[in-house]
Amino acid sequence: MRCYDFAMLEELEALSTKLAELATQVRALKDENTRLRAQNAASTAELAGLRAKVTAATQRMDALLARLPQEDEPVDVKAK
Repeated sequence: MRCYDFAMLEELEALSTKLAELATQVRALKDENTRLRAQNAASTAELAGLRAKVTAATQRMDALLARLPQEDEPVDVKAK
């Protein structure tokens, strides 16, 4: 019966080791998940800022284009 108990104890020890490794991996994955969520939030904020810049630049370009004379309009050239 002692051999059976010893084998069972070895198996329990192996399972305990595997469980500890699994717990370590779970902690590492949680940490990585937290880091990735923060990185994603920062990237999302940066993207929103870049989109706002593109929108502002587009509006400025549209305003400049609106100031250009049309093809059928005469160009008013003022000599200085």
